[in-house]
Amino acid sequence: MINLFVDKVFVISTINSNRIDYIKNHLCSNNINFEFFIAPIYNILTYKKIEDTITKDSRPSLSLISSYVSIMEMSMHNNYKRICIIEDDCYFIDG
Repeated sequence: MINLFVDKVFVISTINSNRIDYIKNHLCSNNINFEFFIAPIYNILTYKKIEDTITKDSRPSLSLISSYVSIMEMSMHNNYKRICIIEDDCYFIDG
């Protein structure tokens, strides 16, 4: 259903996530076409302005922010007008 409203559905996950099978089955059972986007590992992010502020607690946020920025850039490049970005623990309900 959501695919009628957006050009592309992206699912953000990590390379070692134990939720990939869950979200794949959940989206497929709801007839949602999607594309996985694997979030970068925090230690490959080398933004000079924030290197000194990276803490153990901020690492997931940095990967997530980087994922959103990359997806937005990719969407602009592909001329997508409407996109949906979800994480791999998302759950859709009938409504």
